[in-house]
Amino acid sequence: MANTKLHPNLSMQKWINKFVFDYVSGSGFKKYMGTDESSIIRVINELKNGGEVVNIPLAGQLRGAGVTGDSTLVGNEEAMGLYTDQVRVSLFRNAVAFTDAQTFKTELDLFNAARKRLKDWSANKLRNDIVSALGSVIIKGTADSDGFTLDSAVDYASATATQRNNFLVNNTDRIIMGVNSGTNKTSGVMATALATLASPTDKITAAMLSRAKRAALKTGATSGTSITPYQSDDDSGENWFVYFAPSEQFRDLLTDTAILEAYRHAAEKGKNNRLFTSGDIIFEGIIVKEVPQISVLTGAGNSCDVAVGYLCGQSAISVAYGQDPTPVSDVTDYGYKKGCGIKEIRGVKKTSFNGTQYGVVSVYSASVADA
Repeated sequence: MANTKLHPNLSMQKWINKFVFDYVSGSGFKKYMGTDESSIIRVINELKNGGEVVNIPLAGQLRGAGVTGDSTLVGNEEAMGLYTDQVRVSLFRNAVAFTDAQTFKTELDLFNAARKRLKDWSANKLRNDIVSALGSVIIKGTADSDGFTLDSAVDYASATATQRNNFLVNNTDRIIMGVNSGTNKTSGVMATALATLASPTDKITAAMLSRAKRAALKTGATSGTSITPYQSDDDSGENWFVYFAPSEQFRDLLTDTAILEAYRHAAEKGKNNRLFTSGDIIFEGIIVKEVPQISVLTGAGNSCDVAVGYLCGQSAISVAYGQDPTPVSDVTDYGYKKGCGIKEIRGVKKTSFNGTQYGVVSVYSASVADA
């Protein structure tokens, strides 16, 4: 009796589809990713036909008074602010190799054996790239003859002192710097501002979260574009934002009196109360999600570390794909050495305009390491 053999390509195709799903889910940000502009992390697939950059058009709000009654509108039109952001993509690859001396499995079995490790590598890279983008320093581009600029971004650790200072000045309405935020930012020097933060006075609190939300709703008076809530209900007046917090800030918020009182009197009682589970903190329309991979700025404060969290609205981060994660294989040395890998073309950037982060309020607080 002859057994029917499954064509290897069919098995590979099934594996590819499952891999892409696990890849995004494993990053920890899947819930906030989507192709719609209302997503916090906007996924853009417009590079599939070639190219290495994607341009994102941004339009500012109209803030003029307009005209009333019989006043003439002609000649009193308002200029609408137009901006563009750009995400550059790069090729990423990784692979695992086997020899016949190590295993006698078929090539398809090698894909299955290495799948988990390759999936973890891809998921971790996407997550780390998003975390780096959240903390990146936006560099305002040079204006062209029409006054338009094109921003770039660098990792915070790689940014120069001048770049960090300019970022602080350009984003003053989108940065919360401790309890006395306004006073702490007056120098316009990032290192000086961070050095004003002291523990426990400037550790993160529910009040600081609320202030970040107010800043997100009010910002735009000086920078031209407001931050749009992640979710909103105009009928009820509810506005929701998501706050990505390093473990140190999440720890401090769990002991904040206002949050404890809210969960004691307003939240579900018993073992399902979020204070007794590993779930997110929800407070005043803010979903606080712990992201352990967000690192602190060691020793940047006044005899303490500085932790940075990010209150995010729509299109805070842009992720552009030139090629989805794709498994590849290789056979060399007369079939003795076999390898399987993964490759993708992708770019991640904090969305910005005119030197300003588009959908993020950065919250700097004092932090101390666990004893």
